[in-house]
Amino acid sequence: MKPIDSIRQHRGAALLFALLTFPSSALADGTALADSIPITAAIAMIQSVSPDAAGMKAASEAAAALRVLPADRLPQLFDAMSNADAVSRNWIRGIVFDITRQSPSLPKELIESYAMDRANNGSGRGLAMEILQKIAPEQSSKLIMGCLDDPSLPLRQMAVAQTLGRAEAAKKDGDDDMAKKLYRDALIAARQPRQLEAAVRSLKDLGETASIRQAFSMITTWKAIGPFNNTGGVGFDAVYSPESTYLASQSTDAKPAADGKDGDVMWKDVEGDADTGKVDLATAFEKEKGATAYLFTTFRSPTAQVAQARLGCVTANKVWVNGQEQMANEVYHSGTALDQYIANVELREGDNTILIKACQNEQTEGWAQDWEFQFRLTDLNGKGLTSGN
Repeated sequence: MKPIDSIRQHRGAALLFALLTFPSSALADGTALADSIPITAAIAMIQSVSPDAAGMKAASEAAAALRVLPADRLPQLFDAMSNADAVSRNWIRGIVFDITRQSPSLPKELIESYAMDRANNGSGRGLAMEILQKIAPEQSSKLIMGCLDDPSLPLRQMAVAQTLGRAEAAKKDGDDDMAKKLYRDALIAARQPRQLEAAVRSLKDLGETASIRQAFSMITTWKAIGPFNNTGGVGFDAVYSPESTYLASQSTDAKPAADGKDGDVMWKDVEGDADTGKVDLATAFEKEKGATAYLFTTFRSPTAQVAQARLGCVTANKVWVNGQEQMANEVYHSGTALDQYIANVELREGDNTILIKACQNEQTEGWAQDWEFQFRLTDLNGKGLTSGN
């Protein structure tokens, strides 16, 4: 058993004992639970559930107790979203909606106040607004309209969706100027890839200049070297000379690399597509199969900051930032998307080095000939960062 699983098990057992040994009459009374058993203990039980379902029985008991809470306790469940992983967030959402369905009346002002207080956690605020949309649709729509710059990603996404909808309506009414303005507003505010793509596509349809490359702040200027051998997938774990040089010095060597797949290979300049930002390695390396390539660039950050590396890549890949491996994905041709892989990274003030290793396998199907990637750095909310800014 892993140490973390052991901790979850013992923690869950203790909390379950507390819940099960408390009088059943109290558990049936939400007020009694809130006043006599800390809600935080039951929430901790929910948060102890692991992706492999460890702690499921204990969490089920805790959820049953939480579901009978009175609706005025909802803010404590909204708060719980801040420290929840994807699994426990789903549990908390289910509990919250069970409470709202069972309650004869809901404290609209309390829910609205939570949703609009920017000091509260973003996920909890988003959940509160979802409830408000059900019980006060007109009021919630007016509130969401002012959330294009909101730090809560769920609220910002709702506001962008609303703005895109208003833009579509303006376009149908023949007011292209208003539609363009609204699409631009959505483009500036959006952090969710599909919404950004929708705004770019719609602006293009209206004859405006817009690109995924610019909207997402794609990094498109690279030095590339290859091909190195990846026959039978050997390249993913192999450490070829550009990789060993980088790991030793966080720089590249201008000399030819003698360990190329077919002899010496040299670094050369490659540029991402002007529209999508995709770097086409198949073209850069003449559709070589069973191959590995390295891409290198530097990124200038105005300050030291925690950021996110975001990669979309159709083949196996590794990414290093400032000499530290940030992601490794040995997957070939199962699909790709913007921001497919995300990892938090620490940028230092000034120049930061980035090395990407991209491997192509030997599949012969037409759809397996693509060998490309998109890469960007963002803040923790998904806003693209630009080198030097």
